[in-house]
Order: sequence, then structure tokens, then C-alpha cells
Amino acid sequence: MVQWRGADREISMPWISDSLEPPHVVATQTMPTPRHVGRYWRTLAGLVISAFFLWLTAQSVDMGALRAALGDVAWPAIFVAGAIAVAEVTVRGWRWRRLLAPIVDVPTVTTTAYLCIGHLANAILPARLGDLVRMHLAARRFGVARLPTLGTLVIERISDAGFLAVVVATSVLLGNRDLVPLLVRIGVVGVAVLTILGALMWMIRGSAVARWRRRVRDLALALMEVAPALVKPRNLAALAGATAASFVLATAHFMVLAQGGGLAVSPFQAALLVGAVTLSTAIPAGPASIGTFEFIGVALLTSMGFSAEPSLLVVVVFHAIAVLVPAGLGLVAGWWMHAMPDRRLVDELR
Repeated sequence: MVQWRGADREISMPWISDSLEPPHVVATQTMPTPRHVGRYWRTLAGLVISAFFLWLTAQSVDMGALRAALGDVAWPAIFVAGAIAVAEVTVRGWRWRRLLAPIVDVPTVTTTAYLCIGHLANAILPARLGDLVRMHLAARRFGVARLPTLGTLVIERISDAGFLAVVVATSVLLGNRDLVPLLVRIGVVGVAVLTILGALMWMIRGSAVARWRRRVRDLALALMEVAPALVKPRNLAALAGATAASFVLATAHFMVLAQGGGLAVSPFQAALLVGAVTLSTAIPAGPASIGTFEFIGVALLTSMGFSAEPSLLVVVVFHAIAVLVPAGLGLVAGWWMHAMPDRRLVDELR
């Protein structure tokens, strides 16, 4: 259990354990605990969600036309997009360094390395558990408390979500108003999936509501502890600038692939798609948001008038590079820095 004393409060976070060693009694258990049952159901639900959206996406694609589109791809575009993806993750690593600055001073190369390790964990684990893996490993390496480190991750997510929501709304108003019905339907589906999943978790484990209420409260307290040091104009400008720069790079990444795949997308269209598919990762699907990412990307591109087959191809390659490039860097960084997450840490976070 983590207990962290701030200026005027003590916060207890049983879901963020200081010790990764399981209690002795766990070794003698022969029946799964409610926590283990909930973990298995969450994993299964994520896989089912991914499979469902992959099936929906495949219904709109002709396999013969997809193979023909594959032959038309300009392969050098993939290498250019990969280089842009490296630049994007480096910018995000610098942003995290600035967020950590009031707590601890670490080089950008180190924050980028741990950011990539988190991406590696996200590529394997469902529900973006890689973010918590990053928080645990980085706090241990930097010698700081986990709670304020968690606060920096919360600020990252808030800044990303807010910026992406503004980009999507602006793109729709300036050049894609005909996509409003589709985006509303996607939003309704996302809310429905979250509601159903939450109801299932509540039925499986009656204490889920109280547990999540505690988690939300602790996350809010973590944010309150680090926010005062981050709201200075200089820090806010760095946060906004890095968030915008990373999004511009992601948009350029997609535009390069789209041009290489024969899709003449405009900057507004590319920005809308990148914002929408990134926001879709909030849906608790399987590892790396497989399925939901492709479904939303193809739905948007086909609604813009592009063919389904090259649209799927471009979205799949875009998703693969966005996942595999930082994950590959994370694999190298974890091996080099001896910071790979182990099974005990993953079990604790689940």
C-alpha cells in the first residue's frame, strides 16, 4: 500500500503497492480470488470488444481489392513515417521531463526511454495498463514517490484529451460538418461499450463501484498535489507547445502514409482522423486498442469518400507504426537499462 503525505493530508492508495511481493497466503490459495476473477473477465471483455470491431471493419472490405491496394503502396513512405514516429515519441518524452521537473530533474533521453517502456507494456496489456507500469518503474528509478509521478501522467492524459477534442471539433466545423452524424454514432457506441463493461464489472464484483470511487478520488488528489507547481505560465506554455507539436507530428505521420497509399487527404481530414482514432484508445478494448482503432479510422475515411480497402491498409500501417516503433524502442531501453516490467508488477497493477 502506498501512503504519501502531502502538505496537509495523507493519501492511502492500496491499488498502488509499494511492495511487489505477494502476501504469503497467496501462495497457498487454491481458488481464484474475486480480484483474479475480475482480472480475467476484464481481459476477456477487452478481447471480445476488439474482435467485434475487427469483424465490423472486415464487413466493409473486399479482400481481393485489399490485396490490389497493397501492391500500390509506396513503401518508402513507411520509413519516413517511422522516422516521424521516433520524433513524436521524443517530443512526448521531453514533455514528460518538463512535467517531472518540479519533482525530479532527469534527462530527456531517460524520460523518453521509460515512456517507450510504457508503450511496450501498452502493446501487450489491455486497458492502457502500460501507463501504470511506466509510473511504477520510473518512480523506482528516479527515487520519487509514486503518487506525484502518477499526477504527471494524469496531466498528460488531460492535456492530450482536451487538445484532441478541440482539434476534432475544429476540423468538423471548418471542413467536415457532414461527418457530425457519424461522430455522434461513434460516441454513442463508445459510451454504450463503457456502460456495458462497467455494468458487467459491477455484477462480477459488487465492490467495483466503491473501488473505482476510491481510485478516482486518489487520482484527483494526486493531480492536486502536483498541479500548483505546473500551472506557472512557463510550464503551461511548454506543456501546450509539446502537446501541439506531438499532434502535428502524428498528423504528418498519417499524411505521409496516406499519400503513399493513394489517399489524397487534406490536413483537416488528417487531423480529424488522428484525433478521433487517438481518442478511441479510451475504449477498453484489447491490447494496443486493436479493432476499435481500425473501425473508427476506416469509418471516417470511407465517410470522407475514400475507398474502404486503401483506407483500411493505411489505418493498419499507421496503427502498426504508432505501436511498434515506440514499443521496439521500449524493448531496447528496457534491456539496456534493466527496467523491464516483470510478472509480479503486472499482476499488482491488474
